[in-house]
Amino acid sequence: MADDNLRPKFGVLHFSYANFGFERRLVRDQLATINLGDFMQTLACRNLYQKLDINDEDVIEIDRDRIVNYNGPPVIVVLNACFYQHCFPVPEKIIPVFVGFQAKEDVIVANHAYFERHQPIGCRDTVTCDLFLKHGISAHVTGCLTLSFDSRCDYPLDGKVMIAYGEGSGAFPSEALDTLPKHLLPKLEFVFQRKAVHALPLNISDMQSAEKHAKFLLDHYRSNASIVVTPLHHAATPCMSSGIPVVLCRNDADDRFSFLRDIIDIHSKPNFDAINWADKPANVDHIRSNLLSYSKEGVQKAMAFFHQKAADFGTLSVDVHLPTSKGTKAPEINKAIVSLAQSNRHIQLAAYFEEMDNEARGRINANGLVCIGKAYVALKYPAQAVDLFKVALTLRPKMWLAHTKLITTLTTSGRATEAFLAAQEAEVLCGTQAVVLLCAGRAAAAVDEIDIAINWLERSAAIDPVNFSGRVQLANLLGSQKGQWSKAQQHIEVALQLRPDDLNARSVDANVKLHLGHFGAGFDSRKYRFGSGKVFGAFRRPFRHPTWNGEPTVKSLLLLPETEQGVGYELLAATLIPSLEAKGIEVFFETSQKLIPFLTSLYPNARFIPFSAEGEIDLLDPRIEVKAYFSAACSFLRRDHKDFPVLSMMQQAADLSGAVKPLRIGLSWRSTNPSTGKSRSIPLQRMVRLFDKIDRDIALVNLQYGDVSAEISTSNDTSVHRIEYQSGINYVHDTATFLDTVRSVDVVVSIDNSTLFFAGHLNKPTFALLSPTPHWVWGKAQEQSIWFPSIQLLQTEESEAWEDKFTSVLLSLQSIIDCNGHDARTDSDGSG
Repeated sequence: MADDNLRPKFGVLHFSYANFGFERRLVRDQLATINLGDFMQTLACRNLYQKLDINDEDVIEIDRDRIVNYNGPPVIVVLNACFYQHCFPVPEKIIPVFVGFQAKEDVIVANHAYFERHQPIGCRDTVTCDLFLKHGISAHVTGCLTLSFDSRCDYPLDGKVMIAYGEGSGAFPSEALDTLPKHLLPKLEFVFQRKAVHALPLNISDMQSAEKHAKFLLDHYRSNASIVVTPLHHAATPCMSSGIPVVLCRNDADDRFSFLRDIIDIHSKPNFDAINWADKPANVDHIRSNLLSYSKEGVQKAMAFFHQKAADFGTLSVDVHLPTSKGTKAPEINKAIVSLAQSNRHIQLAAYFEEMDNEARGRINANGLVCIGKAYVALKYPAQAVDLFKVALTLRPKMWLAHTKLITTLTTSGRATEAFLAAQEAEVLCGTQAVVLLCAGRAAAAVDEIDIAINWLERSAAIDPVNFSGRVQLANLLGSQKGQWSKAQQHIEVALQLRPDDLNARSVDANVKLHLGHFGAGFDSRKYRFGSGKVFGAFRRPFRHPTWNGEPTVKSLLLLPETEQGVGYELLAATLIPSLEAKGIEVFFETSQKLIPFLTSLYPNARFIPFSAEGEIDLLDPRIEVKAYFSAACSFLRRDHKDFPVLSMMQQAADLSGAVKPLRIGLSWRSTNPSTGKSRSIPLQRMVRLFDKIDRDIALVNLQYGDVSAEISTSNDTSVHRIEYQSGINYVHDTATFLDTVRSVDVVVSIDNSTLFFAGHLNKPTFALLSPTPHWVWGKAQEQSIWFPSIQLLQTEESEAWEDKFTSVLLSLQSIIDCNGHDARTDSDGSG
């Protein structure tokens, strides 16, 4: 065998739930719960290693959710769990054994080469297996490793009917108990197979505690349950393998249970009457035997692979002497800490620190504390890292590195107010350091202290003119927050000279150039992300069609809107259809189902395909030659002002001569965009009062989506002009009614939301009331939309009130009214 230093370790999976975003729930509720079923998989793997006579001291815990950061000794790991995109790439030091593996299709596609290298893949369920086979990767169904526990030896004489339940999809369907025989009611015991936690992600000791809790529950089931009733996969499978009768009942169907359907009945509404409460344990002996045999073979192959590659693994190993705590001098401890940090051995460094006694911890200097804090950041334990950075600053108050790490960690972990306070202190103590001012500027921006953020970032750029990150951040703030696009352009151009292919810099550059009307260069920068390999938007998935490069000989094209901006972007992308059809190209367009009737009426020659999470079969139509995302298509079709449609708003207004009196004005006043909606919106009553200055007969009509009946009712009680609206109709869900209403009005007045895009497509004379920093679609200095010429753009300055701009609306409306012969408003007494 290889040298002891090169013998493999064996890993069991732990679960910290880093990268799941559960921290937001903690902030809201001060409490969260974790799924102990995950740790049943840990116990199953330990059970396997025991059967293989692997010593406990050779078994280590590997956090699935931080597996990409692993840099310890070579380790053989049974990947018996659900894996997500954040779990990849798996480091080379981890030798995988695929048993009971599960993943979604996007994970399989994104990591195809990795799975291909390690095929065949042992899958937990038939659906996962089918996905691997679909993508040309050898796979078969093993079932879950939790089916490999030994059957219990003793049956409880007075066993309990245990209801093991969770939350969400694991909630227990209470209707199932309606069919429970009455003599079993006294034996009921409810077990919540989740664990309450007050901090996420879990740290090492929390994960160990969760595993102990799972072990307690498994022992409890095996010792005391006469039957287990559950909707949970990892309550059902360990109990089935333990020889406990199991009733599996759920609120809904779930692909994760596809393997179990051939072993046990899965009951769901309304079929709970079919439950057999006297059923015997399911016979899983053959499954257990096959699982153990397959798993043992996989581990043995992994060990053989390890010995073949022992020399390579040796070059990856870094020997660090870790002095014990007692009696160790400070220099030795700090030297060991720095050595671990320099070799990026984050897990070992965190474990070394946690094993120290208080006396040893007191010998760590400020630099050592920062090194340990950085390890905790890499492992996604921000709270522990913050504490260490703060202690380091008590030892060295002007240590700029500790200040930057503290500010950044607070900012990225959602503690924005604390980060800004830390930034203010750092600016006083280390305000001549460019990197400190950069981090401080980011913290200020996170709490909307934009002027302070810009000041600090400008000072950072002056100290370090080639600070790439500072230039990008500054350009973004100057443009998106202050509307100073020309100034923003100066900074982003410096950044692109430093890193011309950086995706974030290109995104900011595109935003700047498009606001300034430099369309060709702007869309060229937006195209960069299509070559990045990154997935974006709610419906993105890998399309196999080649990418259109502007070739005029193409006969058919799949046009793909970029959906991160919602319905508005889909409608914007659709404006390219006439340009493509003018080139003789048949257009296939992927869009939301609710938009298809509307877009079909506008573009009858195009073919519209609804979004589909799995990939609509029509997208494989052999007539589709190439694909093009909206921005990429624009780089060929919308490079200059002359490439846009021409139609003036007042031309449209002149066509209102036949309009029915009174003039009907459609209103939309609110945006639901989570980041910019507040700055775009106008209070309804404030908007309606502006129309009081019109002395002609007008009718106001609701075009606002969402539930706005209460707002309209309040406005109608207090304003001169009442708003027409259809009670009980929500335009979000009833696009057809919304479009009929838009068609019924003569003029639209709207803030920046999707109403503008609908009105633009219908060529309705429209007034767009824009905030000081509107979306790039509306540009910086346009008076008329270049995309939708029937829309007049009214952009307020930073200190300007909406009422100031609305004067222009009133004058234009008055002109339309006079032009079309609408009468002056008649008072109730009949006088003119």
